[in-house]
Amino acid sequence: MAEAVGTALAVVGVLGQLFDGCVRAYSLFTAAANLDTDSQRLLCKVRIEEMRLVVWGRDWGVAEGRLEAHLESTRNPQLRSLALQILEELHSAVTDFKKLKNRYGLVDEGRASLEVTGSKPRKSPSPSRKRSKDDESRDLNGASRLLESAQRDVTQLTLLEIASDGVYPKLTTSANLKKLRINLDAKPQASFKPTFALKVPRATLDLSGDGGDGGRSTGRHESAGDVVIEWVDYDRDDVDERVAHVRRLDDLARMMHSASDCHPDLHSIDCVGYVDDTSRCRYGLVYKAPSPSFSTLHELIASSDLKTPNLDDRVRLAHTLAVALWSLHSLDWLHKSLCSSNILFFPSAFSASAHSSTAAGALVPDIQCPYLTGFDASRPDLDTALSVAPRNPSILTLHRHPASLRGFPHCKPMDIYSLGLVLLEIGLWKVLQTYHKPHYSTGRWRDKVLRAALVPGLGSKVGSRYRDVVDKCLAVSEEMTSAEAGKVIEDVVTALEAIRT
Repeated sequence: MAEAVGTALAVVGVLGQLFDGCVRAYSLFTAAANLDTDSQRLLCKVRIEEMRLVVWGRDWGVAEGRLEAHLESTRNPQLRSLALQILEELHSAVTDFKKLKNRYGLVDEGRASLEVTGSKPRKSPSPSRKRSKDDESRDLNGASRLLESAQRDVTQLTLLEIASDGVYPKLTTSANLKKLRINLDAKPQASFKPTFALKVPRATLDLSGDGGDGGRSTGRHESAGDVVIEWVDYDRDDVDERVAHVRRLDDLARMMHSASDCHPDLHSIDCVGYVDDTSRCRYGLVYKAPSPSFSTLHELIASSDLKTPNLDDRVRLAHTLAVALWSLHSLDWLHKSLCSSNILFFPSAFSASAHSSTAAGALVPDIQCPYLTGFDASRPDLDTALSVAPRNPSILTLHRHPASLRGFPHCKPMDIYSLGLVLLEIGLWKVLQTYHKPHYSTGRWRDKVLRAALVPGLGSKVGSRYRDVVDKCLAVSEEMTSAEAGKVIEDVVTALEAIRT
């Protein structure tokens, strides 16, 4: 896909040529096949970065010369120089990595492949190229160091972050978040100790609406202003549970502290920190609210006072949420509570609609800017030690994957399944409670009601492409690998982006 983007356009200007070179270099890098598990994980992350670069270039019109023309019009040569520096650094990093892969035998002459079985030496890609066992061993050691360096080294990310901070925020593609995840991955979470830098004293919070909406409160922080707090109950006497909660919340608070600036695709609210409300045995994630009031997607859909939004707005909302989940998964985090009650709109659609200029407009909610919340159970994908069942879950049983209800450890496909249910509600503009009966088993609910009855009805309301996307989400299996789940969410994002209403 990226190669087509790089070659189909008439490249204009130096920036356009550098951008095109980066895309082509990424295409060569990601052409590798038959990789081992570790390399496939690395390749998946690189492909995500590749697509982010392509999306950024398309938005700014880099290849067509629009970005270069804009920079020249500002009459500030330092901005253009900075853009050149960033793209040159990116191009150098990708192409140098490719050369190193060839040097250490990670790419065959005929096709890119990596074949390492146990501790056996790698076979020479060509019978005419005979090498000693010592040479083979050195190559394997070099390959291991190369992959480790590619996954752990944060020097390039830091340079890009510093160079583009405040000028090209989209180009950083969450350098801060990636750097944090790399640093956290470098040590087992079992040895992770919270810094408490983002621990919010309870005395600094003035709560107004306290826990009236599924464990969610509003209030004010003495310096951050309006805030939303999402609560996680704990057992005062269960020390292990409390330690796991603190480790997870501290990690999450740091990752989400400035996520809206570093990576707007997450569509999350900046996290001020976390608070321990000891009097009520609960921890709270404190978010800086864009305004004092909000509405949940569930409330908007369920309201009989609001009209159904236009189809193009609903498709755009579905695409935004799919991108948000894809971005979260790219950081190797699971949401675990994705549902319409955990998607917020600021200010409240009910109060905002009252100020509409027309009576008709006052009945249609504004769904253009969703915020993904509900991280009460969220954790790193591979760290099951931090998996603690919330005592006050923000997600209902009917929104969860059947395997999750059977006790299967949460995984990325389960988040995708929950996304499919949200997309189903958006398409029908009906909440799932409208169709769910208490006596339904989890299997019947998914197979006989959702996929057999509700999904087919989407075709006449939102079109066959949208219907197929929802069915693809609901068809995921808990047995899928992380890479397979990544391919599914990528296909979902691509399909929604291609819908023209």
